[in-house]
Amino acid sequence: MIRAAAYILRFIRNARYKHERKQGSLTIDELRNSTILLARLSQIDSFPQEYNLLSNKSSVRVITMFHYCEIFGQAYMQGTMSTAVNSFRKCGIWPYNQEVD
Repeated sequence: MIRAAAYILRFIRNARYKHERKQGSLTIDELRNSTILLARLSQIDSFPQEYNLLSNKSSVRVITMFHYCEIFGQAYMQGTMSTAVNSFRKCGIWPYNQEVD
């Protein structure tokens, strides 16, 4: 299927750019481009609502490396804290009581 898509893309390109026609075996770039195209079409078919949301530029929020690190840090701390709390619970020393010496 990837090779068939690559030949179709080559045919379209050769029809558009008659002075730069490609012949012979498929190149790695042609196979890569056809793989990307097929993956994109599969995603559009499988996830139409998500695709429509992402293709609407006004609804997409850009996430910078700072935002990513902040979100990852919050998720890590929640996981770490919940693990610690569950460990204390399992040992029987949760909830913490300041009255006990």
